[in-house]
Amino acid sequence: MSEPFIKANIPLRIDQHEKLTRISMMITAKRKGGRGVERITKGSIIRALLDSFDFSKVDLDEIKSEDELRERIKQAMGKLNCRISNEDLEKLKGMLPDRGKKRIFNTVVEWLKMCGYLELERDSETNSTK
Repeated sequence: MSEPFIKANIPLRIDQHEKLTRISMMITAKRKGGRGVERITKGSIIRALLDSFDFSKVDLDEIKSEDELRERIKQAMGKLNCRISNEDLEKLKGMLPDRGKKRIFNTVVEWLKMCGYLELERDSETNSTK
């Protein structure tokens, strides 16, 4: 590990500890050992999760319990935050074989946009003409 760290005693439920143990064992079992292979521990998994997740997407206002925090994190993780250009969207639509499927595709795209799961990037040509 390249950065210094502190040892933290974090209380976990039994099922959480078992899950971390299983993940660590699966990682170890599914790779070849040898030189340069870092040991992946329960702490490694927790650190990787903390480093990977963008907590700025979680609404942290007025959280009253761990259950509420968990739900808000799940909500933030559920958002795809997918950005696609209109050009790429048209290419995808062009790959569909018939008009009926294209209509369904358009409906799904509209629903994803309405729910906040998809954001279309504006084409530079569109922006310059308006």
